[in-house]
Amino acid sequence: MAAPDAGPDPELLEIYRAEAVDTMATVNAHLLRIEQGAPERDALLEDVLRLAHDIKGSANMVGYRLVGRLAHALEACLLTWRGGGVPPASASLAFRAIDHIRDLSLRPDDAELQQQGEDLARALRLAVEPSAAPPPPDPAASPPAPGAAAAPDVGAVPAPAASPLLRVRRDQVDGVSDEVGLALMDVQGLGAHLHELGALLEQVSFPPPPPESAPPAELRQARARITVGLRRAREAYLRLANTLRQLDGHARELDERARRLSLVPAAPLLSHLERTARDAATALGRHVRVEVDGREQLIDILLVEELKGPLTHAVRNAVDHGLEPPDQRLAAGKPATGVLRLVLAEEGALVRLAVADDGRGVDLAAARRKLGEAARDLDDECLLAALLRSGVSTRDQVTSISGRGLGLGAAAMVADRLRGRAMLASRPGLGTTLTLELPRQLSLVDVLIVRSGGVRFALPVTGLREVAPACADAPALAAVLGLSCPPPTAAGRVLVLAGRDGDAAVAVDDGVESRTVVRRPLPAHLGSVSCVQGATILPGGEPVLLLDPLELAAACRGARPAAAARRRALVVDDSETVRRSLAGALQLAGWEVTSAADGQDALLHLAAAAFDAVISDVQMPRRDGFAVAQACSGRTPCLLVTSAPSADGAARARGLGSDYLAKDATLPARVLAALERLVPASRGAAP
Repeated sequence: MAAPDAGPDPELLEIYRAEAVDTMATVNAHLLRIEQGAPERDALLEDVLRLAHDIKGSANMVGYRLVGRLAHALEACLLTWRGGGVPPASASLAFRAIDHIRDLSLRPDDAELQQQGEDLARALRLAVEPSAAPPPPDPAASPPAPGAAAAPDVGAVPAPAASPLLRVRRDQVDGVSDEVGLALMDVQGLGAHLHELGALLEQVSFPPPPPESAPPAELRQARARITVGLRRAREAYLRLANTLRQLDGHARELDERARRLSLVPAAPLLSHLERTARDAATALGRHVRVEVDGREQLIDILLVEELKGPLTHAVRNAVDHGLEPPDQRLAAGKPATGVLRLVLAEEGALVRLAVADDGRGVDLAAARRKLGEAARDLDDECLLAALLRSGVSTRDQVTSISGRGLGLGAAAMVADRLRGRAMLASRPGLGTTLTLELPRQLSLVDVLIVRSGGVRFALPVTGLREVAPACADAPALAAVLGLSCPPPTAAGRVLVLAGRDGDAAVAVDDGVESRTVVRRPLPAHLGSVSCVQGATILPGGEPVLLLDPLELAAACRGARPAAAARRRALVVDDSETVRRSLAGALQLAGWEVTSAADGQDALLHLAAAAFDAVISDVQMPRRDGFAVAQACSGRTPCLLVTSAPSADGAARARGLGSDYLAKDATLPARVLAALERLVPASRGAAP
């Protein structure tokens, strides 16, 4: 193609290309729903036809005629979908055309893309009418009038139909957020000064009053002056406090508005993942129905940029590793079409994303074989956690879709980088779920201000399970951070942290205080500091380090006394609430805990490993607690717990050599007391 004498207005092209990307994302999402037979397919199809027509006109207007021809061919192809089904070959061509229109809009000078665009436009015309002759000359391609500039024969994006798009640069958003953060720190500092002023007003002294022998009128005047002075001071104090509250509210609202400047709809990311699943299933000869929750959510653009690649890997893994071929699903009593769920939800200060399939589940035997010696002592839950971060695949062969072990590892790495959590759950024959929990990236962070070794620290509450009474086995926070500190006192507290590999406990001094602070990055010259994610400034100007809960939990687990890892308990209950409550209390007391969801799972754990004690519910599916107690009889202390105690149950438990405890709010304490009697701290399970 000959180079033009002059091109379209660069500013117009920039807007037009951005709109092309957005428009193609909308077309892609609509076509996916049409292909899946959405009830509103006819309305969606008409919307897609309108968008294709708009693309064609806009492309020709800015001189990107190849995209105009490609959009025209796409429009003709989509017209054949009216009133009928969606031919698979036609659908594949339509999706390819969407991608190509977008790519040509961004890289109009790419010769290879231009040739592929011509071939694709021809294929679309043949799909509509196999015997179609070459298209008639494009009226817009007639020789330009004298003096007119020739236009490039390349791809395009629609020009703005109405008002131009307003786009804000990321550095501008960050600059606003930084200034808001400084303003919020000033507000908090004013609050500290206000508190100090209030305290001084309570202690203020006035000139001594006249002696009692003074005339009564003089005494009354002195008292009146003191009363008026105090009243005016308190009124001024209240006005200042009210103004400060208003300023604080305005600053928080400004912070929220500044943050929302960087938010974008989650729909394009979810549509991209939906399309990825569709293309992977087509390539593998599988059928998939994608269910999406959370399209209406807004998400930080930085999260989108970080998550797009890892989640793409995760979706491909789910289709390739998880969903079985149709014949295998039918043989297993499942529908031929597999289900893939993409869920995005905002929960408090966290964003939760999940990729879940109803496929075969993780091949645990293959995972153990691939992990080798590292998997020898791991239960299934820990095995999945290890697989998530191992970088290995359970597949023996590498395909173009997956098999290199990159998908899960990439998701775990991005969760670490964004100071979140990645979790993997799987049930044989029922499917696998990958869940990411990530902070919303607010400049305001809810924290606990704690003290250890004479130093104050801020800990984000998103990484905190609970605050518990002092425990001798929990290491001191200052010691974990490498600081010298006196032994913890009985007046201290224990923070239970949610770690990547389970909960961990750390001891702090008394005086835990909740506060909202402004997160600030560490100075660049400090580099990365272990267990620290940033800093903040408390009212009054005191700087404190903002700790990283995940790194701190890992460090605490490494600092746990050796005796705490020697006693091992198996907690068995079909209620997750009970399991978590008992496991948390045991871990704080220094026990290593394995959980089982019912009696059958418990018997498998008992056959595979040694435990110092078993705490089991009585009524459970598959196998009940009495079966567990019978398996423990004579070799492992067993406590049976029940929400419906009875004399017969107690007698049967005694016959099996087991304690019998009723479930109530004091159960964790009573379980610990019984275990201290049955299992001395110096005793541990055989390796």
